[in-house]
Amino acid sequence: MTRDRLALTIAVIAIILSIVAICTSLNSFSIDETAYLGWVVAVLSTLVVVLIGWNIFTVIDVKSEQKKTSDYLTAIRHQANMDRAKMYAKVYSSLSEFYRKEKSMVYEYYNFALLSVRFNKVVGEIPLCNTVISVMISSFPSEKCISTINKAYLLQIAATIRNDGIEGLARFDELHAMIMKMGSYD
Repeated sequence: MTRDRLALTIAVIAIILSIVAICTSLNSFSIDETAYLGWVVAVLSTLVVVLIGWNIFTVIDVKSEQKKTSDYLTAIRHQANMDRAKMYAKVYSSLSEFYRKEKSMVYEYYNFALLSVRFNKVVGEIPLCNTVISVMISSFPSEKCISTINKAYLLQIAATIRNDGIEGLARFDELHAMIMKMGSYD
């Protein structure tokens, strides 16, 4: 029985019982005094039981709706996080490609390339991550130095990628070792 049908049935029963109660109170038909009081108590107790049952049914229904809403919001939140990660991946990929052409901007290139790897991994683009890592290794400037702070930041990004899991990232350990060996100055 659907909820609307149940509500209609309860409403019809309540109307019928109300009409009967009005008729008996107006003495339209005769019921002796003791039977009348018993009958009124029975009708009122039945109505109370029906109303309590209806409240319980409503609470259970509200809890199931709350669970559905919570699941829906969780799914939306997850999708929003994935969309945000995709956007970050595209932006960082574009910036790393721009700075890759600038040979004097070593830190900027590696910063954005590592961030690109991080966010592409979040969205599941492992082949793209491996391509970016291979390009980073092949274009690694062994003679260039970066500041100690910048090197620490690159290592921090690499540690974040490692903490998220590096399964599927073929040459990540090699890239990490190259960054650690990169020259630095204060």
